[in-house]
Amino acid sequence: MKKPVALLFGSLGMALALQLTSCHRHTRAEDLYQRAEEAFVAGQYHTAQSIIDSIPLCDSLAFEWIRKSIVLNQRITLEQNRHNLASIDSLLPTLYARRDTLLPQFIYHKVDNQTSDGYYTYRLDRNAGKANHSCLRVQITDDFEAEIISVYCGKRPLNHVSAKAELPDGTYALTPTTPYDGALNYRFTFQNGNHCELVRYIGHELRSVFEIIVASPQQPIKISYEGEFPYSYTLSDNDRKAIEQCFKFISLQRHIDRLEQEKEIARKTIELLQRQLASNPEQQAS
Repeated sequence: MKKPVALLFGSLGMALALQLTSCHRHTRAEDLYQRAEEAFVAGQYHTAQSIIDSIPLCDSLAFEWIRKSIVLNQRITLEQNRHNLASIDSLLPTLYARRDTLLPQFIYHKVDNQTSDGYYTYRLDRNAGKANHSCLRVQITDDFEAEIISVYCGKRPLNHVSAKAELPDGTYALTPTTPYDGALNYRFTFQNGNHCELVRYIGHELRSVFEIIVASPQQPIKISYEGEFPYSYTLSDNDRKAIEQCFKFISLQRHIDRLEQEKEIARKTIELLQRQLASNPEQQAS
């Protein structure tokens, strides 16, 4: 009987030794977790997340501390989104007020009483809606997308499909090309025989045209049309002012839209993380 008893005590001793060893072999992971907790409490969220990322790298078997770090990362993300939401809520009223100040400077035009389509033009734009001389017209859609319309008026048809804005040093920006379609690009003839062409450009490619005009207030800007013969003129002060104001209005609205989207994402993320943390045993035990 002595041999089995000895074996039994030997097995118990080995199990106890292994248990004691396992309690102490993940000290590095525990250490890192505690540092991450301290960074989190101090509001150093990026530092805390960086430490968390290093825990499984230093000890891939420290399952307890890896689980705890996952929960801690959720808590960090929750606080980051709360801070982001508070920041957005404090900024939006200022932007709304600025938009309310700008809005009276624009006139809203209804395209069709049967639909909700319409567009804005700068109130002091003398060329808005006109086609009796060559100019660049600018307007803003209901969705706050920019539209530039190149107007040509001359004795012979030009059949142009694009426009270029060019600085004296040769720096330039091009509109997209709009082929003739009778809609975005259409033509007619006045009773006096003058040919009129209106070409509408839309899309994100217009940004470079806006920027070159807005960023060069003291320099003359040459506008050239791509057509059957060379045609160019200097951008008028009226057109420049209308483009500048529309760009300002669009940029402000884009900023508001982006913040409102971020606010909604932050709100939904907070709700999701709160539910996850409330149902997590690790969080309930902490």
